[in-house]
Amino acid sequence: MDIKKLYTSNYFNNATNKLDNNYSISVSQPKGFNFPVLENLAPSKDLLNRYKYQGLSWDDYTKEYNGYLDSNTNAIIDTLNSLENNAILNCWEPISNPNCHRHLLAQWARNHGINIAEYGYPMDKDIGSNELEEIAKINFQIKNGDIMQATEPYILQQVNAEV
Repeated sequence: MDIKKLYTSNYFNNATNKLDNNYSISVSQPKGFNFPVLENLAPSKDLLNRYKYQGLSWDDYTKEYNGYLDSNTNAIIDTLNSLENNAILNCWEPISNPNCHRHLLAQWARNHGINIAEYGYPMDKDIGSNELEEIAKINFQIKNGDIMQATEPYILQQVNAEV
């Protein structure tokens, strides 16, 4: 029996964003995207706004988001278990930003026995570990003023994102 695997990614990952098994786990989606929304996996608008615009520290954001997940454990696990194998949970942040709720969600889910990882990365590694931070630096580069993103390991393509 195969063990179900879930993935996280960002909307602008050209390796994943055209697949049929994408979901949104953010407060909003970029223009032109219409992924099914998993609202209970997204941070609240209030939490996001306090972090982005009102000076809430990443440590406090992490505590609040993890507290939300912990207080809704059954619903969160039910949502994750309801997804098809290889479902991809998307938000806005590039992988090079370790301050992203999808990384927190993945770590929390792994702690609850769910196989989930950033698309293209090992299931047993948390983003934010030194090893993955180095990989992330390779995945996003700037070439001739354009942001380039690895869509397969180390193959760079221009990110054409309409936000």
